[in-house]
Amino acid sequence: MKTKRQTLALSFCLLVISSFSYAASIKIAPSPQSQIWISGISTLHPFVIKASTFNLQMSIAASGKETLKTAILKGLPVKLQLTIPVKGLRSEFEAMDDNTQKAMKAKKYPDIAFSLQSYSLSNLNGKESIAVLGTLSISGVSKPITLNAALKISKSKITITGSQPILMEDYGITPPTMMFDTIKVDNKVVVHYHLILTQAGNMGEGANNSLATGL
Repeated sequence: MKTKRQTLALSFCLLVISSFSYAASIKIAPSPQSQIWISGISTLHPFVIKASTFNLQMSIAASGKETLKTAILKGLPVKLQLTIPVKGLRSEFEAMDDNTQKAMKAKKYPDIAFSLQSYSLSNLNGKESIAVLGTLSISGVSKPITLNAALKISKSKITITGSQPILMEDYGITPPTMMFDTIKVDNKVVVHYHLILTQAGNMGEGANNSLATGL
């Protein structure tokens, strides 16, 4: 049976280890130039809806010696959570924004969310790319998804650029209509992203690593 002194010593050791891990994680923040937008077509014309704001929380579990580049190249574990407020989606037409929010049930499900599960890197003909496996949640429906994107990486900055087609009906969304159903939006839309992620210092997993950014 452990004595009180042994229990206290063990608790202290665990606290030291936990504190070390907390301090070693690399904090990543998106730059204001990062962009996310959605393109699609309707019976009237093509359209673009921009995410005027989004929140990205990201950290990399590292030993404290790695740079952002070496941590990613080593494939170290990454925590990433992206949320996009549905009411922050903006097009050139206010009526379209209102219909989009209604179709996506914004009052009940206010955010689009993506959480990362794993990633892998590849290099073809000198061009680096990244495959990201995660879960995408829209309008209360969550589905696994793999995003393939171009990757540029330096010592303290990552740029990820790509696009992903999505069928709205896969997420329980009825494509919006306007003008008494005379204008209809196609079921297929394409999500585009250009994310510039920079090393913002060291932090632990439990710390707040969020930054709202937009166009």
